[in-house]
Amino acid sequence: MSATDPPGRERETREPRFGFFRRTLAMVIKEFIQLRRDRVSFAMIVMIPVMQLLLFGYAINTTPRHLPTAVLLQEDSDLGRSILKALQNTAYFDFTIEVHDVAEFDNLLLSGKVLFGVEIPRGFERAVRRGDYPALLVAADATDPVAAGSAMSSLGFIVQTALAHDLFAGDPPALPFEIRAHARYNPAGSSRLNIVPGLVATILTMTMLIFTALSVTREIERGTMESLLAMPIKPVEIMLGKIAPYVLVGFIQASLIVGIGVFLFGVPVRGSLIMLALLSTLFITTNLSIGHTFSTIVQNQLQAMQLSMMFFLPSILLSGFMFPFMGMPVWAQYLGEVLPLTHYSRIVRAIMLKGATLQNLQHDTIALFALMVLAMTIAVTRFRRTWIDASDYGQADFRNGWNGVTSPQRNSSTAFGGAGDSLRLTGVVIEQVRLKRCSDPLHDDIVGQSAGAAKRIFSKRQSLRCQECRSPPRSNDDIETAGSGAKPSIST
Repeated sequence: MSATDPPGRERETREPRFGFFRRTLAMVIKEFIQLRRDRVSFAMIVMIPVMQLLLFGYAINTTPRHLPTAVLLQEDSDLGRSILKALQNTAYFDFTIEVHDVAEFDNLLLSGKVLFGVEIPRGFERAVRRGDYPALLVAADATDPVAAGSAMSSLGFIVQTALAHDLFAGDPPALPFEIRAHARYNPAGSSRLNIVPGLVATILTMTMLIFTALSVTREIERGTMESLLAMPIKPVEIMLGKIAPYVLVGFIQASLIVGIGVFLFGVPVRGSLIMLALLSTLFITTNLSIGHTFSTIVQNQLQAMQLSMMFFLPSILLSGFMFPFMGMPVWAQYLGEVLPLTHYSRIVRAIMLKGATLQNLQHDTIALFALMVLAMTIAVTRFRRTWIDASDYGQADFRNGWNGVTSPQRNSSTAFGGAGDSLRLTGVVIEQVRLKRCSDPLHDDIVGQSAGAAKRIFSKRQSLRCQECRSPPRSNDDIETAGSGAKPSIST
């Protein structure tokens, strides 16, 4: 009740008409404005459904065709050529390589260059004419049961139909030869043998990307990155120092997943564990470099998470983990080849299920190493741009700023008395460089000051950051002081 109101009467407060809807509408408009400013989130809203629609519509195929097949033709006969032509007409098999001995035949399946191999033995046609019921060998790489299942199940009917007119008149009887289908490396077609090794690669990709991207952006949000940049340490050393702990974390994760897969799900490890550990370290380093690159692009942890998921989504769809890689169109396979998850999935499956050696995995190892070098180069180049160099604050300005701090100031034990104050001293140098670049009058106050004066100036500067440095606004008193052209008084 106000003093002008008559006694005993209270001021009547009325709700404005449509006040609830006006306030709600104002908040809606505010959120749209904020969404428009957050370009990364807006891109996620648009790109994720579009990406999923395009990938599932054009790239994903659960019934793969034109699968690479090797042929070991030990005799050149009409019946042998008819069988190969019948298999090729099914669109399941694409004969890409012709081998001449069994060792080369087995090596192609072991290295993953082909998914099928067809062997027609010597004297096959003569044995069929004589009714000896010979065997036709069709070997399949069954580490991916989905890719091999459809083609293997249709072998008998397709060959019998195609050879009906070559061998018989009228309705053909049963096949005069045996089709011996051999599902190698996974005879039972167990899906867990395919999923568990793929999970090693998938989990490492997701965790390594997110951990590294968040670790750097966390430094930026907390304001400790400036202290790191001011220290006598190179950008490469900072990056390697932040990556190294997560290499050990990723190695522990991989060991945990493989151990659970072996002891709980019965997944075999037929290859060398040492080679698996070395190539896993290479893959972990590649993902950490990519995550570090993301951290130099984004501005906060939310954007780092969003960008990591934008990279992880096509990786899991185009790597062959969820859907057969060979069933994708050519353009999708080219995209998948530039993803580290694709090559490491082949490596871990080949080592665990096939017992492959490094010679069998040369292609994927070289590709993974090249991707690691490329990702590391981009990460270092991007991180250097955040360093205090000529393109940012200027190396000359930084050196001059450090030279302007007196010797007692550089000694953290005598000037500030602790590690925390030592980091604050490096902040004084950063502030000096910033103020000089922004033509701020406080720059002259910092140069040459004693330790105590520099500490007080730096504390005052926490609320006096210029717009060019994208820092919090000044207080009203400081704005008036700056507008009058007078320097803030500093008592020493």
